[in-house]
Order: sequence, then C-alpha cells, then structure tokens
Amino acid sequence: MNDEHSAEPRRHTFPKHMHLLRTPEFQRVFQQGQRHVGRIMIVFRRPNRDGYPRIGLVVSRKAGKAHDRNRIKRLLREAFRLQQESLPHSDLVVIPRPGFLGKTYEDIAKELVYLAKRPSRPPKKRQSSGDGSDKGSGAKRPTSQRKAPQRTAP
Repeated sequence: MNDEHSAEPRRHTFPKHMHLLRTPEFQRVFQQGQRHVGRIMIVFRRPNRDGYPRIGLVVSRKAGKAHDRNRIKRLLREAFRLQQESLPHSDLVVIPRPGFLGKTYEDIAKELVYLAKRPSRPPKKRQSSGDGSDKGSGAKRPTSQRKAPQRTAP
C-alpha cells in the first residue's frame, strides 16, 4: 500500500505569520539588522528565533505606477514563497532598486537567496584624526568646549 501523501511534493505556503506587518517590526530590522546591497535589490536582515524566515517589502512610488509596484511585490512574494527553505531564519526587509522589473524571476529569486545568506561583515571602524575634532562623526562638542565665533573688526 502506497501512502498517498508521500508522493505529493511539499507545499510552499506563505501564511500571514511569515509577513512583517507592523511598523515596529520593520524598524527593528532597519535599526538592528545588516544591510546587503545587490544589483536589483537591497536586503536588510536580522536573525530571529521563530524558526522560519519572515519578509517585509518596501516599494516606494519611485518604482513606478501602482500596477508596477504591485507586480514587484508579487514577484518578491513568489520568490520568497518558493525559496523559503533555502533562506536563513531571519526577518528580511526587501527594497527593490531601479531596473527591478527588467529582470527575470530567476534573477530575482537567485539574488534574494544570495543576499539573505550573505555573510555579515564587521562594521567599519571610523578613523579618528587624533586631534579630538572628529569632524566626520556628526557629534557636537559639549557647550563648554565649543569655540566662540570669530568676530571681524569693522
């Protein structure tokens, strides 16, 4: 007797719990995750403890008219659904880059998996100039250490 379920291929589903839906979920990935830039998309990745990957999509109006944005989201959701077993257990936020719609489904799926699995690089250390000015850091000096404005004589 042959078990009828053993011959059936595994179903690739995409239930709601695999979607990032709320703003705090997206913010957590943007703030704590790592950014990986590819030719056709940018992927922010943050490991999760859920035991399965989750995805959120950010498609701005720059991507085109509503039908273009909807097609982009359909292609990304389908790539995620079919490749979910190859993806790490992470929260992913995907942002398409210009030229996304000109690519094939295979290119999209391959880049999604590549960027999601890409090893993380350690953050770059900023070089200090040694004089304490740290011009590139964006941090302001405390008020007591600020230089007084130079006045010119009339």
